Amino acid sequence: MPKKFYDFIDRLSSSEKAQLQDINNQEIQRIQRELKDSIQRDQEHLELVNVCYNACVQSTEFYKLTNYSVRLVDPLYNSGKKIFDLALFGKENSTLILVECKSSVSKREKTKIVDETVEASKVAESKRHDLEIAIGEQIQRMEFAICSYPYYANEIKDTIFSADANLCLWAYHSTPGIIKLVEMSDDVYSEKMACRTHYDEKIRETLLKGIRTRSGSLRSLPIAPSSHMFIKLAYLSQQLFLLMDRKKREERWFKYSDVFTLLKQAIGGTTDLNDKDIEEMTKDTIRSGIDTNLFRDLTEGIEDFDKKEFDLSYSRRDYERFCSDYVARKAQKKAFEPALERFRKETGYKTLNEY
Repeated sequence: MPKKFYDFIDRLSSSEKAQLQDINNQEIQRIQRELKDSIQRDQEHLELVNVCYNACVQSTEFYKLTNYSVRLVDPLYNSGKKIFDLALFGKENSTLILVECKSSVSKREKTKIVDETVEASKVAESKRHDLEIAIGEQIQRMEFAICSYPYYANEIKDTIFSADANLCLWAYHSTPGIIKLVEMSDDVYSEKMACRTHYDEKIRETLLKGIRTRSGSLRSLPIAPSSHMFIKLAYLSQQLFLLMDRKKREERWFKYSDVFTLLKQAIGGTTDLNDKDIEEMTKDTIRSGIDTNLFRDLTEGIEDFDKKEFDLSYSRRDYERFCSDYVARKAQKKAFEPALERFRKETGYKTLNEY
């Protein structure tokens, strides 16, 4: 907390301090709820991404029937866009399909989701050359799809059609484990021209019949570049335990290069991120791990990341405690500024300088 906030608090009366504390506690609880919801949604989202990924890799029936397979995860990540989770490429007709997974969609979100995906499709078109370099192929045609569960797909369908959006729609039926293309209308030619169904008849027919997915519990992608930091830290903690279990007891610590290697193994082969990108992600992840007390810095006086050593603050079975501690620490750090703003409004003070 900045010094000016402490100076501000020192000037308050006892009753005002109590009022601010009460508001701060309310803000902490609000942010905790939001963080828990965000983490849960990201976990559910990653599950759906894995379903689509596992259904579309080269070893699947889908690839044999269509010659399309996943080439990239988070294809626009380096463009600063987290939207679009997967890039599928069909070599026969040089078509790239960008797929955005939505594990849940509220009624008030559906228009925003369609609008954002359309805007992201324009960004993707402008980044065609970068995508060609990333997949190592020339792209003749680009198509865009949203994949969700049937109930949410029904919510999205009408919005796509009414907005005349250039989006295809997939629905994942968890029972019996099939991804199917949702047709917008019976006029196939018009829908192809509007880019609301796939132009390639082979992939269109295959998706209309439905493609079977592998076991939903199969996590080929444990994390993605755009995953919530908590998801990355939870994954890393388990992998670091396995790493340290193989060491002598007196050597059970890890270093920057261990985290770099684990992140590169998890995402390096599925993205166009280079070593420099993963280095930055590694540093951000380590800083967050220290900030949330997951990692202990054993070499605090050393600034060079390559020479630092770390330990884990939680035991292997402490996932639930780590989750609650992570949320609590993040909420406490984020709560004070909105609490202070609420306090100013409720008491009539406009700026810190008035104290």
